[in-house]
Amino acid sequence: MFLPDKEDPDSYVNKNGKADFVDFTKQTKLSIHQFIFSHYKKQTKNNPSSMAIFEKKLREIANTIKDDFIKKYVLEYFLEKISELTPHSNQNNKRFYSKKIKSLESTKKYFKESQSLTGVELKEFSLLYLVINNLDLLQANIHLIENIKLFTEFNKKIFEMIVEKLKSGSQITIEDLNLDIELIEKINKFAPIKHILKNQSEDDQKIIELLEDISRDLMNYDLEFRIQELESKFSVDMSESTFNELKELKKKQNLN
Repeated sequence: MFLPDKEDPDSYVNKNGKADFVDFTKQTKLSIHQFIFSHYKKQTKNNPSSMAIFEKKLREIANTIKDDFIKKYVLEYFLEKISELTPHSNQNNKRFYSKKIKSLESTKKYFKESQSLTGVELKEFSLLYLVINNLDLLQANIHLIENIKLFTEFNKKIFEMIVEKLKSGSQITIEDLNLDIELIEKINKFAPIKHILKNQSEDDQKIIELLEDISRDLMNYDLEFRIQELESKFSVDMSESTFNELKELKKKQNLN
């Protein structure tokens, strides 16, 4: 979001009031992918060489996104916007382009839905996806998941219930979990890890490695959250014990 020249949120609210500021943010905010496209478009001239550099830059940016699910939809957003700028280049591919329209509309819908989910929720969906699709493997290796901490309250309850059933020792199927069908569909829809597992779903070692990666990411999220809390606390109490606790957490964060 861009504020008027020489304004920051504090000065804007003081001049115009909170309600006006909230209204202003709703009308002017840009999502990050829209901002990136607009930013590099302003630097692009309407000639083949410049457009080629523009597209290459956007592809490079999209490819830096670690989450394969989000990467896919951001890249398709960029490419769709570029195609709107270069309609003549598509004249010989009208048949192909018309087939893509439905796919791109679907992509926009999925992307819009995924934006309402936090990075932590997507990571938790990946964890749940791995677990419910590998119940036998994880029942035999319950130590890998029994201490993982989730943060979204609903996902946390589902995960704890699954872990308890796996710890019972009885052979468990996905039907035994009694999960709501809409929840399973949501997990299958938004778990980014399903794209990574597309050709490796039978590789137990790969599944365990991915599980360890997710566990490490969630642990780091927990560390970041606790560090932020302690930094806020330390700014108030300036106590040595808070400082030492903060220092220890940052050591753990660096190790991970």
